[in-house]
Amino acid sequence: MSYRVCIAHHAKTHMRAAQALLEIPTTKRPKIALIGNAGVGKSSLLCAVTDMLNLAKSCAALIIYYNAADTRELLAGFLRDVETDEFEQDPVWDAETRQLFHRRAVSALKSFQVLFRDQEEFATLDSTREYVRRNYEDGSIIALNKMVQSCEEKLKDKSIVDGSHAECCEASTRGKLRQAIDPFMNARANGMDPSLWPLVDVMKKPVEWV
Repeated sequence: MSYRVCIAHHAKTHMRAAQALLEIPTTKRPKIALIGNAGVGKSSLLCAVTDMLNLAKSCAALIIYYNAADTRELLAGFLRDVETDEFEQDPVWDAETRQLFHRRAVSALKSFQVLFRDQEEFATLDSTREYVRRNYEDGSIIALNKMVQSCEEKLKDKSIVDGSHAECCEASTRGKLRQAIDPFMNARANGMDPSLWPLVDVMKKPVEWV
C-alpha cells in the first residue's frame, strides 16, 4: 500500500467516525433541584455557590403565632367579651360604655367564627353567639377547652420558633409576598376554610434574600 493510499484510508476512517459522532444525542444541561422549607436560605445558597448576587431573589416574612398559654388567654378574653355584653351588663353603664362592650363582643364573635368556621356551631354569627350563650349556662370552661384544643390541632404541623408555632411566607417579589400574607392580616375570612389570623402574635418585617 502506497503512502498516499494509506493517508486516504485513515482519512476515510476518521470521516466515518466523525459522522457517527453527529448521530449521538446532544448532551442536555443537568437540572438540579434545591429543596427546603420557605425562608431557610435556598436563594442565598444558590447565589453564594454561583457567586452571582442577582441570580436568585425572594422575599420572606416570618409569621409567629401565640404560644399555648397566650392562645388560651386570648380565647378566654374573647369569651369574656361576649359574656359581658350578653349577660353581665352593668345597669350604671352609659350608652357609650354599652356600645364599647358590644363592639368588643361582635369582634370576638367574628374571631371565633373565622377560627372555627369548619365546625357547625360557628357557621354563622348567630350560631356562634348561641354556642357561647349555651356554654355560659353550662360553664364556659367547656367551650374554652374545646376551642383551645381546636387551635392546637390547627397549629400542630407548623414549625416551632422560640417556643411558638410559626411559618414563613416566601415569594419572588414583594407584591407576591403581600398577596401571600394578606390572609394572615385580613380579619375577613373567605369561603368555609378557617383562618388563623386571630392567633398571629408577630409578623416580622419582610426580608429580601439576595
